[in-house]
Amino acid sequence: MDLATRRRQRSLFVFFLLPGIAISSWVTRTPDIRDQLEASTAQMGLVLFGLSVGSMIGILSSGALVSRLGTRPVIGIGTTLVVVSMAVIGCGALIPSAPVVTAGLALFGAGMGSGEVAVNIDGARVESLTGRTVLPTLHGFFSLGTVAGASLGILSTAVEFPVHWHLLAIAVLAALLFAAAYGAIPAGVGKRAGGAGEAGDGTGSG
Repeated sequence: MDLATRRRQRSLFVFFLLPGIAISSWVTRTPDIRDQLEASTAQMGLVLFGLSVGSMIGILSSGALVSRLGTRPVIGIGTTLVVVSMAVIGCGALIPSAPVVTAGLALFGAGMGSGEVAVNIDGARVESLTGRTVLPTLHGFFSLGTVAGASLGILSTAVEFPVHWHLLAIAVLAALLFAAAYGAIPAGVGKRAGGAGEAGDGTGSG
């Protein structure tokens, strides 16, 4: 495996680790968010509905976006939405505002739904190039991220660390991971020229 492909594979691991950390971070702080919003169980159901709507939009649009733009921009857009969502959810808890938290969850769902589909497509391409199994390890890094994020969330809850600062810190961490990994993802993978045929080997612009 050449250096560029090795760096690309490591970056894909990061793009699975990152949403795992993010999703478990806000899940472990959901009781604190609920308390700050002073929301009933029914109201929290409506707030969490934003995640479902965002996920559906992200997943349903990802295939078309990858065909039009390639995996790299979709991974970039999706990850950016995940990063921003952490800050928005934190701000919604601070204000407090249920609609803002709902919007943050919708952004998270859309970002994770679209980005992870694109990462899987890119991972399948790496498998094709290297002849090695990659996707199970990618999914394992998501699980690793959930363990790390949940551990931080439990610790933050135990020491009563403010939820808005916690989620802002996760947003900063996610942004740093994104910046470190994004450059290794090549352009053109999954992109279809004129509506037919995948572009080359993912090393060009399509």
